[in-house]
Formats: sequence, structure tokens, C-alpha cells
Amino acid sequence: MAQVEIPQQQQTPRERLMAAAEAGKIDFLYECIKDDPHILDGIDKIPFVDTPLHIAASAGHAHFAIEMMRLKPSFSKKLNPEGLSSLDVVLRKREDLRRNLEDLGLPNREEQSKLRKELTQTITQLINFDKELIRVKGRESFTPLHYVAENGDVDLLAEFLLACPESIMDRTIRAETALHIAVKNSKLEACKVLLGWLRRSLNLQLLNSKDEKGNTVLHIAVSNSQTETRNAILVVAVLVTTSTYQAILNPPGGVRGLGGGDNNNNQLTTNTNGFSSLNLICLSKSHIPSLSSSFPLGSLNLQSHGSSVNHNPSFAIVLNNNKFQIRRNIVRSVAEETLILEEFEQLVYALTML
Repeated sequence: MAQVEIPQQQQTPRERLMAAAEAGKIDFLYECIKDDPHILDGIDKIPFVDTPLHIAASAGHAHFAIEMMRLKPSFSKKLNPEGLSSLDVVLRKREDLRRNLEDLGLPNREEQSKLRKELTQTITQLINFDKELIRVKGRESFTPLHYVAENGDVDLLAEFLLACPESIMDRTIRAETALHIAVKNSKLEACKVLLGWLRRSLNLQLLNSKDEKGNTVLHIAVSNSQTETRNAILVVAVLVTTSTYQAILNPPGGVRGLGGGDNNNNQLTTNTNGFSSLNLICLSKSHIPSLSSSFPLGSLNLQSHGSSVNHNPSFAIVLNNNKFQIRRNIVRSVAEETLILEEFEQLVYALTML
């Protein structure tokens, strides 16, 4: 990378500071501070501005950028006139370089490839210093996590989730999660990373969350004819749901028997309502407004139950000794494409009402 010259004459203190940021010269930074101790405060008073942090980070100068965040933590959340944070700026420049590098005839290809690697390293160092950079909301409440999901950057997506798991909860002004954005942009691999994370965290609520138009990620995948994405969502939703309710039905340690003895090896593990994994758990049909009598439980290998709850026909799910039985049946139905959207939504709704 060509060295940036920093002429000392005919420059204001702020111009010299910005030149120091572009060159990544920490010594020059402190010279500017020596000349004007309030120089950083003056920049901070501007509501929307390209800070020295924006400049240094976008040039791949991680050490200068970290020194700037240490001296002025408020710069980490400062947006420039385009509504971008410092991490946003780096991500966009890195993505632009990636697209440019797809052109095999690009001049200075080696230099641009080197700069992209430096930007990648800068991103890693910045989020290691302050993981909350991942959650800074810029234009339209887009976060850096939303941006990498939109572009299908699976490496950074995984890195961001590991550094800041809470970032997966952030939404745009359109109530979109990172998963909504990945599905809308047909980024299958990004969807798989996000779904894998939701499976690990058993986050069914986020999986079923809706954007401002009332669409879940499953609605979007189906409407866009994204069969593979749809199947991935269904499989993960089933695994999360059954894992969650297996945990509810079989809490760690179980429930001590009425006899008060210490030897409970022969006791069925039950939840606080007295249900064990061998119980037939019935749910009133009145709890599922859209469930019709023709609901094809047989296709899911679930058993209907002839009794009633509160004088209403009921619907039952058998949780037997093999806790993976329901998973296998539904996953197989997904693979064979015999499970339709409405059926799945009704099943998940039923399970959440148990």
C-alpha cells in the first residue's frame, strides 16, 4: 500500500488528524492532540461525521483504529453522513474489493487483494476489542450482522455470531432479523449458518418472528420458491421444538417421587404438571384456531386421540421412550416434501401451547 504523505504546512489541525488516520500514524495522532487537546471533542460534537476511526478502519489500520476507540469510545457508535458506522464502512469497502477482484483483468489486483486481507484482519481486531460494534444500528437500523447476512458472507457471519451472540436478535426498521434478510436475498449458506445458530440456542421464538408484513422466514422461503431453504428451516424448527419440549418433559434431575426416597432410578422423569415422556399429552383443538378435523396427522405419524378436553375434540402427540421419534418422522416428511407449510405451522403452534 502506498504511503500517505502528511504535509505539515497549510493544513488545519483536523486535516492533519485525518491524514494521520489515513496513514495509520499513531505518533502523528498525538502530535495533533498536543497541538489541540480538544480536537477529538470537537469532532464528537458533530452529529454525523466521518471520524478518524472511520478513516483509519477503512484504510485497514487496526492499531490506529483501536487507539482511537480507546481514546474516544463514543466514536464507535458515531455514524457518518451516509448513516454508516466505522465497522459498516470497513465491511462495505471489503465487499467492494471482493467484487472488483472477480475481474481477472483488474489492474493492481495483488495490491487490492492485500488490502482486502488487511481489512479482514482489521474487522477481527475491532470486534475483539469491542464486540458491541456488531450491534451498532446504522441506516434503517441495519447492523453489521445484517449486512454480512445480506451479502452471504458466511465467514464473517459466523465470526460475528461467536463474538456477539446477542446480535442475532437485532431488527431493522422493517422488523427484519438477519435470517429474514438472508432468506430474502436467497443466501442459502448464510441461512444455514443462522439456522445452525438458532438450533444450538433453541431459539424457536426468533425462528417464528415476523417482519412488518407479518412474514416469517418460512413464508418468505415458500413464496420465493426456495425449496432447499424451506426444508432447512423446517428441519431446524422441528429439531428446536422437539428438543425444547423434551427438556420441559424431562428436566435435569427429574421430580422426586412421593415416597421421598433417594433411589429414584425407576421413577419416570416428569415435569411440574406431572407429565412424563410416556404420557399421552392432549391439547384441545380450541387452542388451534386453524386446525380442521381433516388435519393429516397420519402423514406425520402422530396419533389422534378420541377423548376430549373441555368437551372439545382433541389432538394428541405421543412422546414415547424414543425421544427422536417425532423428529425422524417430520424430517423424513420434509425430505419427501410431504409436509406443507400450513401443517407445520399448526404443529409448532400446538407444541408451544403444551
